[in-house]
Parts: sequence; C-alpha cells; structure tokens
Amino acid sequence: MNTDDPTTFAVGYTLDAVAARTEHSIVFVAEQRSTSRRVAVKLAHDADGADALRREIQVLRGLHHPHIVRIVEATATGDPWLVMPFAPTSLEDAVATHGAFDVDEVLGVLLAIASALQVVHRHRLVHADVKPANILLEADGRPLLADFGAAHPIGTSPTHFTPTYFADDGIEGDVAALARCALHMLADAAGTRPAQLRAVLREFARLGDRPETLIEAVATLAAEPRWPVVTVAPSIAVAGPPTHPFGPRPPQGIDAVTAPQRRSRRRIVALIAAAVVLIGAMHITRDHRTPEEPTTVEVER
Repeated sequence: MNTDDPTTFAVGYTLDAVAARTEHSIVFVAEQRSTSRRVAVKLAHDADGADALRREIQVLRGLHHPHIVRIVEATATGDPWLVMPFAPTSLEDAVATHGAFDVDEVLGVLLAIASALQVVHRHRLVHADVKPANILLEADGRPLLADFGAAHPIGTSPTHFTPTYFADDGIEGDVAALARCALHMLADAAGTRPAQLRAVLREFARLGDRPETLIEAVATLAAEPRWPVVTVAPSIAVAGPPTHPFGPRPPQGIDAVTAPQRRSRRRIVALIAAAVVLIGAMHITRDHRTPEEPTTVEVER
C-alpha cells in the first residue's frame, strides 16, 4: 500500500489531510462515508511500521478505558490499518501553541492518564512510549493515551521508545515518563502551587513508581482539576474487564523493581509530598493568607 497516496485506501473512508507522520507510519484525517464523521486513519510506511501497527491493534482490542484511545475499525492482516476517533490536537501541540498549563489542568490530565496506565499495567503490559505527542486531547479536553506500537509484556524489552521521556523500562518507566509530561505542561509557571507540584513531579520523574502512588501523591494538591478546552466533537469511550492480549500472566517477580524497593520509594515520595505541602502552608501563613482545604480527587479506575 502506498501511504502517500490517499486514493489507495478505500475501505469506507475518504482520506483528507495528513495529521501526523513518523518514520514508520502515517495518520490521515478522514471521513467515514457511512456516518460522515471525522476519524483518524493510521497506516504503516514499511515492514517495521506494519509490525508495530499489528501489535497496537492487538493491544487496543483488549484495553477499554475512558482515557485510552479506542478502535473504530481495524485489520491486522495483510496491510494493517487502524481507524480511531479523531482528536483535534495532542498535548505536545497544545503546549507549543498555548504555553504553560494551569496547575489544575496539569492535574486533570495527569490523573486521567495515570488511571489509564493502571489499566494498561493490570493487563501486564508496559506502554513504553508515554510522551506529549502520544497524549491526545478530544473536543472537551478529555485526554487520551495513544500509540501502543511499543507496548510489550512486563519483563520483556521494548522494540522502540522515546529516551527523553521513557528512560527506564517497566511500569516505573511509564510513570516516570508521565511525570516528565506533566513537568512539560507545567513549564516555568510561577507561584506556590506550581512549585509544590513541580517538587513532587521531579521525584516521580527521577524514581518512577506505580500509577496509584502518583495519584495519591498529587491528589492533595488538586483543588479543581480540569481539562484544557479544545474544539471538535468528543467521542464516546467504554470500560470493560481486563484481558491478556499477549497471553497468560507472566510469572511473579519479573518487574524491574522489587516490592521492598517500591515500598521504600513510596515512603520517600509520600514524605516529599507532605513536606512541600507543609512548606507551602507555612509560606501562605507568613503572608497572612488562609490556606486552602486539601481536596481528595475521585479518579475513574
């Protein structure tokens, strides 16, 4: 299939413009002819891209979560192709266009994608390519974790990843990468709350951990988490039970970090989170302002 010629793809879709292009794949903005709705169609450039796209289709068929991109239609045989709901922008483009995000917007995206990673890890998978370009934003600002071409079972090596964000393999690598994405969103925003959140995120970016630990660490900083505002109609996502796209659950004990190490990390991160909140409260008291009540955030799981 010639991915540079949209006319070669005619399975009920009319391809319009190129939305994204990588070394091994290309994504078109398209129209589903039967419904006239806008969708995104992903095709492979070469053999490596075809293998990654087949892997992505296999993974996505087993994952269902409101913050994971969903399949509209796909085939993994022959020349693979994947159709997904169209998202108007990515986190990478949104930061480049609008600059630093507000703390509550950062927390809204962070908590949503962390909950998505919980589902990915429950399937005994590592995403392995969490980065701003792979976090899409729907019409209502709902963030979606996308691009599962590098996903692999826990305990095996990734086929490819982005070193800037995914530095360490395993579940902890996914969480560290998400923390780096949140730091990218926060940028150089000034003030007490950005400083508190930045201190917590830097520890997770350095050490990694479990998604639920990240959620717990930032929940007390979330006053009113919200999503960025973008355009184009949102899509509907569904939830479902865990499955095992790559077969049976691997043996216990293959994670990159042992249980005692994780408990030690969690204690360290919890202490750091408590310390930055206490320091922030002391700073506010010195300025004769009343500290805000911490708010616990309910996150979809």
